[in-house]
Amino acid sequence: MDIWIILLVLAVIGLAIKITKLQQQLNQRLTKEELEEALATFLHDIKKDNEIVMDTFHQQINHSNEKPSTVVDFKTETSRPTKNKTASFNRDQVVDKVRTYQQNGKGPADIAKTLQIGIREVELIQHLNKQN
Repeated sequence: MDIWIILLVLAVIGLAIKITKLQQQLNQRLTKEELEEALATFLHDIKKDNEIVMDTFHQQINHSNEKPSTVVDFKTETSRPTKNKTASFNRDQVVDKVRTYQQNGKGPADIAKTLQIGIREVELIQHLNKQN
């Protein structure tokens, strides 16, 4: 009879351990799902911001040098007119100068400073050059 009680106690302990493990797995699965959802939302936001930047970049390149460019303020999602820093260059000249400076070993920050344009603009031009 004592053996049956001991076996019953061991069986209850074994079941308790299995239940605990299943609860931990369920919590981890929920955590993974929450993390995946958060990452999906983050990636969606990044894609939207990237589209805004790319659209603005293409608009700046396509506008004539006389018109002011539009700077998008991502925090408030408003835009404000600014002077076009690349007014002395046309689109092809900027792209050629970025390519030339890059081939000479200059980094995006140095190129941006030399051409008086944003670092992100230089990076976008370099990215577009790689695609072509």
